[in-house]
Amino acid sequence: MAEAAGLALGAIGLAGLFSSCLECLNLLETGKGYSRDLSLLCVKYKVEKTRLLIWGESAGIFQDQESYNNSLDKVWIKSVVEEILQQLKLLLNDGSVLKSNYGLQKITGANEQGLEVDRPRGLDDSFESRFQKLSLSLAQTQKRAGTVDKVRWAVKDKRKFTELVDHVRQLVDGLIEITPDLQPRQREKVQEDISVLKDPEDLRLIQEACSASHPDWSEAASDAAETHSISAERRILIAQWLERSESFASNLMSSQLPPIETGDVRQNSTQISSGQLFAARQTQLVPPQRSRWVYLDQHGNQIGPWSGIEMHSLYTDGVFDPRSLLKKVEEDNYENLTQFMLRIGKTVEPFLEPQTGILYPPLVGQFAPSSKES
Repeated sequence: MAEAAGLALGAIGLAGLFSSCLECLNLLETGKGYSRDLSLLCVKYKVEKTRLLIWGESAGIFQDQESYNNSLDKVWIKSVVEEILQQLKLLLNDGSVLKSNYGLQKITGANEQGLEVDRPRGLDDSFESRFQKLSLSLAQTQKRAGTVDKVRWAVKDKRKFTELVDHVRQLVDGLIEITPDLQPRQREKVQEDISVLKDPEDLRLIQEACSASHPDWSEAASDAAETHSISAERRILIAQWLERSESFASNLMSSQLPPIETGDVRQNSTQISSGQLFAARQTQLVPPQRSRWVYLDQHGNQIGPWSGIEMHSLYTDGVFDPRSLLKKVEEDNYENLTQFMLRIGKTVEPFLEPQTGILYPPLVGQFAPSSKES
């Protein structure tokens, strides 16, 4: 019992130190007037800040004891983690070092307007929201590990700031490498974080900034950018289709639709066993270009598999009607299009909505399927 209490106290102490590091990282502002090179550098800094947050969430150090990752209780791992976090806090909490060695300047009333400080957006929005929740969780258990200087900073010297970004990245890399069992969950969280970003410029910056150092981030940003690059013409087609099918959806909501029978439907010999796929592979939140769908044509033949992007193309080309039967490859049962839209709560661009499923490899030579049926 005493040993368990000691572990719990150790976890709480680690959470306090971790929270102090996040707070220090969050004291740097990025400016609207920065050049593109400096903007890319600031994106790299934001990515490292978010990587640290994702590491802490994956470790469960702010959650209850059941969610806490026990690998942190290994003496040698806990010792290295604490040392890395201490180094990170010292690096970011020494004002004279930040100013002289890393090219930062304090934001004061006299220079704040001239710096045109940008407010959080994109990654910043996500970080701020989650950091506030984590801070509240920590406040309910203990005080922070020491005090943090609340002075806010802006970038003055790009060359020196590059060194700070590199040092932060190396320390975050150390945390990730010392806890390899957390990495699958971290990759999943990266997909989740990037998939909800909407700003094309944010996504382009992340893709470019991470191309060499973090290819998983760059690939996720590329996937998200492709998802959100739907033309205005296709959006109009969607609105027209929804208008035509509105009465049918209303009938379904009133339980007027008869049950759908699929027992006699013919399927081709290439169908994949969904039960085997689910048993063999772990599901996660999947962007549309990494999902796989099949549907039944008017003769009951299974068509596909297609990615969510290709299903969206078919959808906007009018291939489907409200009764069209479809499913993801790994699912057992078909449902009609209207049932699918009502189930996920999306009647606009339903196939572009990230959904829980199997993350398939990117398609090579992906092309838009023909809207013509034989």
